[in-house]
Amino acid sequence: MPLTPEQHEADAQLRAAIEAVVRAFELAPDHELITDYVVAGVAVSMADEHEGETQMFCAMPGGSLPHYKVLGLLRQAQIFYENDI
Repeated sequence: MPLTPEQHEADAQLRAAIEAVVRAFELAPDHELITDYVVAGVAVSMADEHEGETQMFCAMPGGSLPHYKVLGLLRQAQIFYENDI
């Protein structure tokens, strides 16, 4: 399904924000190209009837990636942080 103009704009803004964060925090050298990413987060409901309920979300380039890439990125991040602690 093609992306809407709003989705294209949001996707471009997300990529620019990720690139800015990566450069500002020196998460990758300047000569490296960011090809894929998964931004994982959680939203908490503020509606009275669902207060405190949470929903996880993932944002990816273009709105989706193949499952093997998503799982690979998330598993590699998990291994990295497990080894860090």
